[in-house]
Amino acid sequence: MSNVKVSESVIINASKSAVWSVLADFPNIQDWTGQVKSSRKTGEAHNGLGAERTCELAPFGSLEERIIGWEPEQLLQVDVHKVSKMPIKRSVTTFTLREIDGTTTEVTMVPDAEPKGGLMSGLIAKRLKKGLPKAALQLLTDLKVAVEGQSEAAA
Repeated sequence: MSNVKVSESVIINASKSAVWSVLADFPNIQDWTGQVKSSRKTGEAHNGLGAERTCELAPFGSLEERIIGWEPEQLLQVDVHKVSKMPIKRSVTTFTLREIDGTTTEVTMVPDAEPKGGLMSGLIAKRLKKGLPKAALQLLTDLKVAVEGQSEAAA
């Protein structure tokens, strides 16, 4: 079964550095998205290549993730290498930031998920093709709300 890969983008009314500061705070994703109940750093690094975290998801399931791509204010790539209670075996998600102007940034999220195998892999892939874009867009919307809220608070 082939991977399910989607691409979603959002425009955030904030500078690239403001957006990056939220994404780069790797262990604290639960601070800005309702999709994560709790998150904690599991390695020594807080961010950068090799940083790791465990996320308990809402409403259920968990992920173990590590950063495999890191270009400050440009790219964050996360390897979801251990998954429980979800229909995926593994996933690599890439976030890219593109400055539109000094106060506007486009963030693109590209999750590339490998469905769990077995007899149901075709059905699982179909469900992922439907649900993955919605989940990615929700995460990006949560990021937008958090970053724009911080920018307003600082003004």
